[in-house]
Amino acid sequence: MPKVTAEYRDARRTHLLDAARRCFVRDGFHATSMADVCREAGVSAGVAYLYFAGKDDIITAIAEQNLDGIVQSAHRLADEHGHRGADVVLSELLAYIRDEHQAHDTAAIALLTWSESLRNKALAERLDAAFTEVSKIFAELLRNTQATSETEASATASTLAYTFIGYVMRLATQTTDAASHNDGAFVGQAGE
Repeated sequence: MPKVTAEYRDARRTHLLDAARRCFVRDGFHATSMADVCREAGVSAGVAYLYFAGKDDIITAIAEQNLDGIVQSAHRLADEHGHRGADVVLSELLAYIRDEHQAHDTAAIALLTWSESLRNKALAERLDAAFTEVSKIFAELLRNTQATSETEASATASTLAYTFIGYVMRLATQTTDAASHNDGAFVGQAGE
């Protein structure tokens, strides 16, 4: 029997996560079963369980994809645009989040994940770690570009991080047209 390559396994795992994402956005975490995910992906339960122990593992994997993407983007954007100020980095980060939501329903998954974190301690800790990391990025930007004190930088950075959480909530609960309308204060100025 031929060996299965790592690329093949990664593609199958991604296919399952994409199918689960569609199910979760359509029906929510609790109304979606593993059978629903398998049906959406066009695979047998045996295939799905080769990659994930159950639905909670899929939820965690999708949440980690979203969180890792945001944290990595915040780092990259701070490196690329940090010299222009925290507001520019925030604008670019919001643009990234908007684009990811349009492509992968990221904001809807984020809203579901925040709700799920009320019952899933590990997920809550993962969310907190990502929020803390993004806050640290903004605090460092503020200290470096605006010569603010440690206390002031931390407080302002938390406020900026809460701003993107509010933006994600807005994307998740509004139509695409409404969510992308009037982003000028953040998204749109970043490229100027």
